[in-house]
Amino acid sequence: MCGIGGIYKPSGLISDQELWEQVRSIQHRGPDGQEIFNGGSLGLCHARLAIQDVGEAGRQPKVRDGYCLAFNGEIYNFLELKKYLISRYQCHFYGTGDTEVLFEGLFHEGLDFVKKLNGDFAIVWYDRKALKLHLIRDRLGIKPLYFRREGEVFRVSSEVRGLFIKAEKPELNPSALNSFYALRYVRGEKTVFSGVQKVAPATIITVGVDLKWDTRTYWTPFEGKTSWSYSKFSQVLEDSVRIRMRSQVDIGILLSGGMDSTLIAKLALTNSDKSLVGLTCELPSSRNSKKDLARAQMFTQSHQMRHFIYRHVKENFEESLKAIEEPLGDSIISPLLGVVEFAKGKVKVLLSGEGADELFAGYGHHYFFNAVWSMPHVLRDMAFMALPLFVRMTAPLLQKLYPARLGFEEVARLRDAISRTNDFASSYHSVVDVFNIEQRRQLLGSQAEPLNQETLDIVAEVVDQSFLKKLIYLEMKSWLPNYNLLKLDKITGWCGMEGRVPYLDHRLVEMIFTAPDEMLLGFMERKTLVRNLCKYHGIPRPGKIPFTYQTGASKVESEGFLQSKREDLVKIYKTWSSTERVL
Repeated sequence: MCGIGGIYKPSGLISDQELWEQVRSIQHRGPDGQEIFNGGSLGLCHARLAIQDVGEAGRQPKVRDGYCLAFNGEIYNFLELKKYLISRYQCHFYGTGDTEVLFEGLFHEGLDFVKKLNGDFAIVWYDRKALKLHLIRDRLGIKPLYFRREGEVFRVSSEVRGLFIKAEKPELNPSALNSFYALRYVRGEKTVFSGVQKVAPATIITVGVDLKWDTRTYWTPFEGKTSWSYSKFSQVLEDSVRIRMRSQVDIGILLSGGMDSTLIAKLALTNSDKSLVGLTCELPSSRNSKKDLARAQMFTQSHQMRHFIYRHVKENFEESLKAIEEPLGDSIISPLLGVVEFAKGKVKVLLSGEGADELFAGYGHHYFFNAVWSMPHVLRDMAFMALPLFVRMTAPLLQKLYPARLGFEEVARLRDAISRTNDFASSYHSVVDVFNIEQRRQLLGSQAEPLNQETLDIVAEVVDQSFLKKLIYLEMKSWLPNYNLLKLDKITGWCGMEGRVPYLDHRLVEMIFTAPDEMLLGFMERKTLVRNLCKYHGIPRPGKIPFTYQTGASKVESEGFLQSKREDLVKIYKTWSSTERVL
């Protein structure tokens, strides 16, 4: 984790002051030192968080022979690439980190070298001979990269605040609120700030001297040549964890007590000689949190891990939203900031189980959609008629399985989704939109538009895949980079730390799209693949933890969890809009 920035002004000169102002605005991401390079019409800056190479060879920006590099993130297979570059090009290396490896690879092989990288990265690469500025983002969008053109000046930064200097204030992009109030995040390359865009995952943007840019995608999950194999998947996951334990600093794991993080912790302890520290957030008001904490304690005690418990007792939405910069409709941002701040000083790198639910079908709507979209029409019609009665009869069970109340509106939406199974986008948005289109029009007026076409454009890329794979691909392209990964990156960056996500190794993602659907969803069971891997590695299933707890009475109510989500969205947006949005 670092912070990078750049200014490209082909028809003018950049001042050192501009670059220093930019790097100071993001120096929380790199507390180990800040540096700039001013090449006249092109300037780069870097705020350093020293992880792999804490010596001089790891310093950035790196400049040689008309090429300039600034990058944020980690290249996990840098040791293997280093051997390759020495053998192929007789390269000489002076340090022990990945910065030199990335520079030499781009220098000798150009942008095609990006396809060899296994990592989380946002890269700015300048070719002075060709007068081309290249912006590159990793395959899954783990590390963000923003850009903005203002007249004859092009700016790029790890964070939005790095695009606005000299006390400039960004203007609001009203159309982005349509996505926010529907999905709880801003989808695609847009942001909530007018004129500010994101580099999309797996994308290279090339900017010329006229400040116009071309965009190309360098990876899709269907490029992998490996056919599905359970044993191969297990080996690649172990390798993903192993290479993400490479570090010259201490590593911790956000150990929730659930399957995802516990499996990562088990593999890290098994496949690495580095020690690992567990960090768990306890929410005193949550029964599920107590249960998860008991599981985490059981695991750390049985594996003799150091374990720290953070007790979250006070919400801090103001600072959380200040860290994230954009409004994000997730009340977990405050506890996440609390546990990451708590971890600061104990470790510098945090492993996380993010991505498992999205890629391995871990959410309730994965099961629901897969079931109804795959039903014969007769059974679908029966489900449509019987759903209200079924929900009333099974409400206590649903309350235990899904931590929310099903209200009349939720039941109506599920029925609506069943009735629209011939229309993927309409069925999907019937369930996932927090504020539906009519409600958004009351809030936003003419800015409110259906998101169906955006959804169809994404799933059109996987037209030959199953319903489940379409849903996984949709969330991989939209929900994952713009919601879960965004909050992890921004909050760890705000605290001067690095987050790593072993489940999002691109090799695993490629294998998921060749796996049979039944490996992901079993009978009355989500995330079958992860459950089987936990069983293989001796991790108890959640239902077998010897911990009892009481659940309250459950009933179908007129106002269910959608109402509480709406209240959260309105509260978060009001809090965000009333604070200093960009420093």
